[in-house]
Amino acid sequence: MAIAIPVLKAKGQLFQKYKQVLARKAETEEEVLTVTSEGIETTNTAQPGDFIVQNPTQAKECYVIKAEKFPNRYELLDSNQNAEWKTYTPIGKVFAIELTSELSSDLDLDLPFEFMAAWGSPMTADAEDFLVCPPDYSEIYKIGNQEFHETYQIEST
Repeated sequence: MAIAIPVLKAKGQLFQKYKQVLARKAETEEEVLTVTSEGIETTNTAQPGDFIVQNPTQAKECYVIKAEKFPNRYELLDSNQNAEWKTYTPIGKVFAIELTSELSSDLDLDLPFEFMAAWGSPMTADAEDFLVCPPDYSEIYKIGNQEFHETYQIEST
């Protein structure tokens, strides 16, 4: 998805995730199936120490964040050490752009299209989904329109 980076740099807007999440550390290797309001979005395998995050959306989708990336994206909110799932506040920001027919044309991609996510599993992006990347442009992934609007807002700096 490297072809989307120049577009995200030129036209993407900075967003902040505003809803707290639940997360837990993976104890063993664990496959995580991400299911959104649109159905199966992707799969990923958590390694011991990685975090499995559950969004507070209608779909309550779960996904994996690598152990080394997690502290840059989430901060522990509660200190209930006995709970398996703990509450975290998002601290990371992302650049995002809604996938329109005009944007897909600019990228020379037919909708829907499939691409390989940074974690090595395919993702399908369609009209009205959001293409998203962290400010260092290290990875690009998609977030479904409904889930994006349930959890992100434009950064007000």
